[in-house]
Amino acid sequence: MLHITRASADGVAACRCPDSLMAVPDQSETPWDGSGWQMACHKCGKAFTFGKAVRINMKLRDFILKDLRQRDLPKELLNDPDFIDGCCESIGEMMADLEEGKEYVYLDGMLIPTDHEGPIEFDGIFAAHELTSVPHLELKRDKGAARHLLADPRYWNDRALPPEDEDEELDDEFDDDEDGEFEDEAADDDADAGPAGRR
Repeated sequence: MLHITRASADGVAACRCPDSLMAVPDQSETPWDGSGWQMACHKCGKAFTFGKAVRINMKLRDFILKDLRQRDLPKELLNDPDFIDGCCESIGEMMADLEEGKEYVYLDGMLIPTDHEGPIEFDGIFAAHELTSVPHLELKRDKGAARHLLADPRYWNDRALPPEDEDEELDDEFDDDEDGEFEDEAADDDADAGPAGRR
């Protein structure tokens, strides 16, 4: 399978492991802290920004289980097949279009090739992104460039998606309004029909 290892040209990486692989992403509720735009090494846990697609002799599920077992997770979660299946599905989708040898960066649940040309538009885990280019590339010219966008809370909060439960609440309210509207219309029809119109 194809996976992501730290690119040797990553001059801003905290990780220095020679055989690092991207760990299962654990994005926090404050993605500007790096969890939303950097990758973590599966061995040391430290961050790297630029990764390269390489072929490894391991199945995705085996890697995910090995990675998660190194973390402080409840045993019930690790033994939950639905949780493991969900991890495999999301990581599998993220890595589906990897091309061996290409360089990639992580952004809010997506792996983006650094040679991408044109706008970048997608709804991520936390925010809706509309970018003209790959923002990480600025870090190759200026190690402090992240503060202008990737590490700027305002960038993320201004584009934050509504929580899923909030969407569900809005849908429920809409359904309730529709039901109430139909009930009101039915009551109006009965009133117009008079006593003879009611059965």
